[in-house]
Amino acid sequence: MREILFRGKNNFDKWIYGNLVYSKNLQTAIYFEVGEGSVKSFDWSYVKPETVSQYTGLTDKNGVKIFESDVFALIFPDGSQCLKLVKFIPEKCSFCIANINSLKDESWSDIWSNLNSEWFWKVRDKYRYMGNIHNNPELLEQ
Repeated sequence: MREILFRGKNNFDKWIYGNLVYSKNLQTAIYFEVGEGSVKSFDWSYVKPETVSQYTGLTDKNGVKIFESDVFALIFPDGSQCLKLVKFIPEKCSFCIANINSLKDESWSDIWSNLNSEWFWKVRDKYRYMGNIHNNPELLEQ
């Protein structure tokens, strides 16, 4: 069973990690544990809905947790790279990854590869975390 974790940016542009709270009557929020050891409590923070991303349950080769909206570079042996975006695709019921330069294609639903596929695990060591589209929107324009 994978860890269920969300992140979102608060009004001070700080990432908040925890559990998502969504209500039609309230602003989107994330609640999280505060404290250490056996003395813990919960706190919460409003977050910008457009920045909310879910953890995929996967990490890169360095142990960095992979979330929706993250961007990775697939590094080829000649040193060139291809930027990839992580996104949940409802039609595939899966977290998927696609070449950023393919996102302009009209048939976008066909370009996504399942992030949990055997292929991803074979090439995982060739990926480098580059950022995410909320902190680094310029990555989408490459």
